[in-house]
Amino acid sequence: MNELALEIQKDHAPTCKQVRQFIESLSEETLNETTFFISGTIDTLADYNFPYLESRFVYQNKEYTIPTEFRKNAEDKLMFGRMITDEEEQSSALVACVETSLSSKNVQESVQSIMTDDETLVFMNQEYHIVGGSGVIANIIVPFLSVPDDFVYDDVIILDFKQPLNRTIYQEIIAASTKYMPDALIFPDLKLPDHDTISIFDNIIAISILISVFSAFNFVLLYHFILNKRNHDLAVMRVCGCSKLKVFGNCIGECLLISMPFYVLGTGIYIFLLHAVLKKNYPYISDVYSLKVYALIFALYIVILMLAVGIMVLSHINQSIVSQLKEKKI
Repeated sequence: MNELALEIQKDHAPTCKQVRQFIESLSEETLNETTFFISGTIDTLADYNFPYLESRFVYQNKEYTIPTEFRKNAEDKLMFGRMITDEEEQSSALVACVETSLSSKNVQESVQSIMTDDETLVFMNQEYHIVGGSGVIANIIVPFLSVPDDFVYDDVIILDFKQPLNRTIYQEIIAASTKYMPDALIFPDLKLPDHDTISIFDNIIAISILISVFSAFNFVLLYHFILNKRNHDLAVMRVCGCSKLKVFGNCIGECLLISMPFYVLGTGIYIFLLHAVLKKNYPYISDVYSLKVYALIFALYIVILMLAVGIMVLSHINQSIVSQLKEKKI
């Protein structure tokens, strides 16, 4: 589980000051893992049900900054202007980025109701200069530090985690929310892994990597034996005009041809047979030992295999046929 969406209780909706206290009370470990998204209703636009005021940020080293991935996505779909900068976030600049899909009449009217001219929005008793518009922005985004302390966030708080959420971090978030935003958030009863469980999965992955490395070297030793048996065949191929590059390509291709089907077979066995069995005893294995991790471990195996086999094959084909005849290798 990498995302936690928390519904806000309207009757106990927190102010911006309370949200800041909540975020800044979290441990460095939690903050390094978390991206925050929070939104609330702009009172002057309540009749339109749009737009909400949004803030997206990370809080690390006691600084609020725009999440890198969100910034990239927003900049890729910019319709005009630019995105809010980290400097503007940290200096509480009164700037805003807006949604650009103004096809709905309701959306147009809501934005126009707080727009004093083509470049300024007035709400929360402040004037925000519009610096850009992007297709990935659904409402109005402003620097989190520019939002007044008494603004009420009454929509949703979403926390995105780099790693699957564990019980320790979840309990810390609940404790901080209870202290600084009492009764504001609804926390679902989640069955999450603790550090001991995560340690088990880390050990499983470490063992898988070691097995992958040893398997690669085992294959290399086997292929070394095969090459020694093929010295005569390789020499005949070269005498008949086969280039060193072609011999090298044939050997590498043979290794891939042997490895790939077994990887596909192993993946199939894991997905359709082992996964269902393991999930009963290790319910979080889908999040920790995903197909992506499985593929990365295989990629490590292939890289080690190709490097070792490549060096070994080059060593064989670079030997002169005459010297091999003298040494009675062929």
